[in-house]
Amino acid sequence: MVDIKELKEKEKERRSNFIIDAAEKQFFAKGYDTVSMDDIAAEVGLSKAALYRYFETKEALYFAIVLRGTRILAAMLREGMDNAPTNIEKVTAYRDVGDQFAKDYADYQKCCYFLMSGRFDPASIMANKDIQEMGLMLGEMYTRFRNAIQAGIEDGSIRSDVEPEEIAVLLTMISDGINNMRSDLLMILASRGIDKEKFSRDVKRLIAAMITNTGKNGGPEGSHRGD
Repeated sequence: MVDIKELKEKEKERRSNFIIDAAEKQFFAKGYDTVSMDDIAAEVGLSKAALYRYFETKEALYFAIVLRGTRILAAMLREGMDNAPTNIEKVTAYRDVGDQFAKDYADYQKCCYFLMSGRFDPASIMANKDIQEMGLMLGEMYTRFRNAIQAGIEDGSIRSDVEPEEIAVLLTMISDGINNMRSDLLMILASRGIDKEKFSRDVKRLIAAMITNTGKNGGPEGSHRGD
């Protein structure tokens, strides 16, 4: 027996994805503030009233695009960390995947940064179901990252005198900073013949030297866990 309700839900999902596809092109090319719901409605061949039946606001449509990008990132992170054989390599994989996502999906990355730019009302962000799902996924990935650092400390591959939470936050901040680097800093590096990719590789080597255990007791010779 045909389930009419299920068919209607599938059709609604198909149409929603079609709208998101069209909106992506507009937002990626022109930016959030320049694009109107009239523009998107014209792109998909719907009246604005019909468009609002699928997405109540332009904000909601933009948040759906951010969620789509986050799902891609989360899938890449799961695969990268699952395929890494050791804890220290899982930590490296987390950062490598983040950099790869920024390179391969730069438009989604820009949307994620714009979401956190202060442009949107925090209450609207937190009330949106797509953003809530995004937060859960990012929280899961961060927890796996932090746990890999803790496990690396326990197996002796990462220094024992570091705090896992601090290292997880610091490395996340460094990755975000490099992926969203100011143009003037890029120009300074370029004046020395250093492009963004070389800078990122050099920073990774520095971080590896900073956190990797080189001593006998879970840290550099003579070190101990600080208060």
